[in-house]
Amino acid sequence: MQISLSLERSPMLGEECTKDVECAVENAECIESDGINTCQCSGAFIAEELMCVDSGVKETISRGIIAIASISAALFS
Repeated sequence: MQISLSLERSPMLGEECTKDVECAVENAECIESDGINTCQCSGAFIAEELMCVDSGVKETISRGIIAIASISAALFS
């Protein structure tokens, strides 16, 4: 009896993939573009570093950071 183990890892964002193997990143899928399949963020998700984040959540966080920075600058100036 022969046992075969595959140590192949799932592809990350931007890496080539196949429809048979899930992307390693949550909220990403294997999408064909110009004849090449790559892992890309799906739907309303956008790439942020090595993750796919909800674009609405990212905008809300960015606005909060800007607001905090503005308040801090006003307090310490």
